[in-house]
Amino acid sequence: MRSRSSLAFRGGLGAAWSWFAAFVGGMLWIASQAADPLAFWPILLATLGLGLLLAVDRHAYLAEALAGAGRESVLLLAAAWPLAAILAQTLRLSGLPASLVNIAEPLGLVGMPYVLAAFVLVATASVVGGSALAALALVAPLLYVTGDALGVATAPLAGALLAGAAFGDHLSPIAEVSVAAAITQRPNLAQLAATRLSWALAPGLASAVAFALLVPNPPPPNSLPSGDPRALLLLAAPALALWILRRRRHLVEATAFGAAAAVSIALLADRLTVDELLRFEGARLDGGLLDAAEQGAELSIVLVSIAAVMRVARSAGLPQSFFRLLRPRHPARAPRRRDEARLVLAMFGGTAMTVHPSGAALALGDEMRHTGRLTAVPALRRAHLLEVTIRALPFLLP
Repeated sequence: MRSRSSLAFRGGLGAAWSWFAAFVGGMLWIASQAADPLAFWPILLATLGLGLLLAVDRHAYLAEALAGAGRESVLLLAAAWPLAAILAQTLRLSGLPASLVNIAEPLGLVGMPYVLAAFVLVATASVVGGSALAALALVAPLLYVTGDALGVATAPLAGALLAGAAFGDHLSPIAEVSVAAAITQRPNLAQLAATRLSWALAPGLASAVAFALLVPNPPPPNSLPSGDPRALLLLAAPALALWILRRRRHLVEATAFGAAAAVSIALLADRLTVDELLRFEGARLDGGLLDAAEQGAELSIVLVSIAAVMRVARSAGLPQSFFRLLRPRHPARAPRRRDEARLVLAMFGGTAMTVHPSGAALALGDEMRHTGRLTAVPALRRAHLLEVTIRALPFLLP
């Protein structure tokens, strides 16, 4: 079996790091210039092409890239995002955000209160669904669009939604990251469960308050839309999807049933017509559902490409070398703050090179455990630090 760190680049580890740094820089530059997922394609294609030229064994390089793109967790998200986009688009076109605005505004849920309420709702959905990604796919888009209609600043609102999803995920003992941290760091499971809430509350509440304070209150005035109470019936669609997830079913199954339920309710309640969802314009198929599916597919393709790059980086030994760079030369006799900070930085960097949070814990668990032992950080504290760090990267830092 091929070692995960056996992929070599011409020019050694320095060339591999230069290749990865160019990829990260290019992605950050594109992210600052455009919001269209298709804008990332040139950087992704150039990165994969350059890596192929630098690889000593090109067959092994392509095998690793395809293995990364074909991971079950990656394909799961790639299949779920278009379905989640169809669900969100159907809810939006049916007028559900306008109906929620008519409820939120008289209750005073505008500006800061709305951001805090959105944080709690998406965290609850994350706990119920057992996954932060499920909450972000099924609930967060509706809360985002409703907040935008209320005039809430969208940047801190998006941050609060991401943080709320991570907070709810942290509270769930069956979340993938929690299970991965327990498996790799080998703490006392009873103590880990008993102390999880105390570790989750501090970063969760801090992020909720921080994002809420960034919102001007009251929001800038704008005309509030008038909603139809019948649109509230569509709340059953995301509720059905969360119920399916609660039964430990597949995310793709939940989003598919949620999208189908939303379309059916919208048609039966006379909130949408078939032509608004799908229609032929000459030889071209058009409509709200097709637009949503295209947007979701674009995100999925970008995700698959990023997964391929990250798998190559891991196979080239970049995360492992990052851990070795930060690992102390001599074992510590007692835990020290600087060694603990070094461990957190190593975990943070290792997670950044893996496309999936729980995948980072499982793939780099041995490195994290060995580095933690050298820094004399106890297993229970290592597990908690790992949970907080892994969740912080993709969710708390939008």
